Amino acid sequence: MDILPQRDLIQDSLGNYYEIVQKQGNKMIIVNFVHKKTFNFLARESFLESVDRSYDHTVYVGQFFVDMLKGHIERIKIGKVPGNIYKLEDVLQEYEVYNNPLYEKEANSK
Repeated sequence: MDILPQRDLIQDSLGNYYEIVQKQGNKMIIVNFVHKKTFNFLARESFLESVDRSYDHTVYVGQFFVDMLKGHIERIKIGKVPGNIYKLEDVLQEYEVYNNPLYEKEANSK
């Protein structure tokens, strides 16, 4: 099982999806995919305008990130992007997995 950070997804038994943010040897740190993606966009008016343009109806900001995950899952499944979706229970057979449920990232003000 050759799991790659920033590419593959891990799904737990409850249906949550995780991204691998760090892997060294047989240890890895995972973060909920949607939670992590929220730290890729700065809370600026331009982001909200972009979300508004993406939909023909009013949506919560979270919908944008859930749709990002749905699209990524679909692209993996049809082979449009490289990657795999692994079951957490299978991953735990080969790796020590640490979840970072309170993932944070410093925002650059540039």
